[in-house]
Amino acid sequence: GGVAVKVEKQEAPKESSSSVESSAPKVEEWIAPSVPLPSLSQYSARAKEAHTRIEKYKYDIEAWKTLVGEVQAGGPMKHLFVEVFERLLQVFPTSGRHWLLYAQGYIGDGKKKEALEVLRRALPMCPQVDLWRTYLSHFISQHSDTELIRKEYDKAVDAIGHDIASNGVWKDYIDFLRGIKVANQYEKGQRMHQLRLAYHRCLQVPMHQVDRVWGEYEGWERSLDPNNPQQADQLIRETEPKHKAARAAYKDRKKMRDAIQTGLFPGPYSGDSKEKAAVRGWKELIAFERSNPQKTAPDDLRKRVEFTYQQCLSYLPLYPEIWFDCSEWHAEMGDVGGELRTLERGVHMLPASLLLHLALADKLELRGKIPQAKQVYEGMCERHPSPLLFIHYMRFARRAESVAAARNVFKRARKSTLGCSWEVFCDAALREYRLNKDPHIARNIFEAGLKQYGTEGAFILQYLDFLSSLNDDNNTRVVFEKVLADDSGLDRHASLQIWNKFVEFEYSRGDLSAILKVERRKADAFPDLPSSNGMAQVASRYHFSDLWPCDAHQLELLGLPEEGSAGPRPPSAGPRIGAGGAVEMGGEGSRDKEDSRSDRPDRGGGR
Repeated sequence: GGVAVKVEKQEAPKESSSSVESSAPKVEEWIAPSVPLPSLSQYSARAKEAHTRIEKYKYDIEAWKTLVGEVQAGGPMKHLFVEVFERLLQVFPTSGRHWLLYAQGYIGDGKKKEALEVLRRALPMCPQVDLWRTYLSHFISQHSDTELIRKEYDKAVDAIGHDIASNGVWKDYIDFLRGIKVANQYEKGQRMHQLRLAYHRCLQVPMHQVDRVWGEYEGWERSLDPNNPQQADQLIRETEPKHKAARAAYKDRKKMRDAIQTGLFPGPYSGDSKEKAAVRGWKELIAFERSNPQKTAPDDLRKRVEFTYQQCLSYLPLYPEIWFDCSEWHAEMGDVGGELRTLERGVHMLPASLLLHLALADKLELRGKIPQAKQVYEGMCERHPSPLLFIHYMRFARRAESVAAARNVFKRARKSTLGCSWEVFCDAALREYRLNKDPHIARNIFEAGLKQYGTEGAFILQYLDFLSSLNDDNNTRVVFEKVLADDSGLDRHASLQIWNKFVEFEYSRGDLSAILKVERRKADAFPDLPSSNGMAQVASRYHFSDLWPCDAHQLELLGLPEEGSAGPRPPSAGPRIGAGGAVEMGGEGSRDKEDSRSDRPDRGGGR
């Protein structure tokens, strides 16, 4: 599982005088109970094969289909349906379809109470109409208390009453209210009040058959007091604009909702075009709801947008981008609790997502919750260590705690098999140099890194840049010599980059004899390169940045630029004659076809 960070009660955020409470489920509601170990000895051969595949990759959709099929087939694995569905729903807790199948398994065994409990567990994670309607049906069949049933209907319309397909739930709710028996005028007035509230809420939802509900509502209002039609007309006139706005929004909403195709499993993104279309469709629908096409009140708008986000996340729970966008929306609404809770749920669903964990840690740090932010980093270090994680943990420790804290994180990173790389050494060294103003410690870290990563060209170039910034020419030359030794183990590309840097270093700091010497040594190491011989070598010596001592045609004949150069010339960039006859590449000039080639002259042999 991921890191579940307990978020204490929030004060009102600075950007708002008061905060709103999110109706999104808490992290605890997403955590499944302990799952039984698989009874492999009772598995069929196909089920064992599927289990092996799931052990290797828990989101193997085809393997899960096989496993579910085995317990649904009515064969020797039928009695294991609880075990299989509990395992599946720990991996896919927002799969409403499989919660329904799980409940149906209990119903088939005559265990209606157990089925109801399964459905109740599913509701916080799956704001889906089919799930709620099934739950209500089983709840009503097992309860006779009218008030209890009314409260469950209230929960249902609060949870999924904004869905375009919620018309069936609203109809059932209204029919239930109309069927409540009353004993006196007070109870009759209460029922009328509840019915009117239900109608008014329902008629503001852009849902299927909303016009039918409008006609029913008109008839109901007029039937209450036939002797006072003016009152009914007034109430209808007050409600009609909101209904018309819902009806107008319905067409666009239906078009967008119909375009969203949901898969059998809410799995991770695999690059499939249908998955891309689903993400695009949900984003369009969310943007549509956020635009407030019905011009509803702020609180109603917030509920509708939040519902859309929660429903989207039930179908796309393994997409970090959606979690982050939802969290940002909560922040815009001034809902600090919802902002943090959304990211907490996201890291629970995606325990290996460094992106979401870092975003959560940043949010907590921004709110001054340093211990909770540190807990996020610690949890990831234990479960999913990586070089980038340790780099950001060091940066967090330095800014939120102390220099010593950041150094301690670096020490831990060095001992981590999965959490250490040359980038960790480089980041730690440059932080000592730039933030702590301690070049001595920085150099010691680079030297320690060089012992482990002496064949990593990128690390060596970073170290050389650091030494150059110190103007420590002698030690810079020592490092050049050390890493370019015959037994250094560098590959050709890294070796050439470093030789180019060595040559550039001597061009800018050495005397002519040193320049000629290092040119000869590079030529001996790379005799096949144009710049190792004759005029190409001289042209390379005399160029600076984009300034060259000859035109583009000559450079082409000399074979410049070459492997290991800084990069390609911008398209259509011809030579420009600089001061004193020098040719500057990349400016206005010749438009000849030959001059529009994409290669760029050597910018100094740097990285």
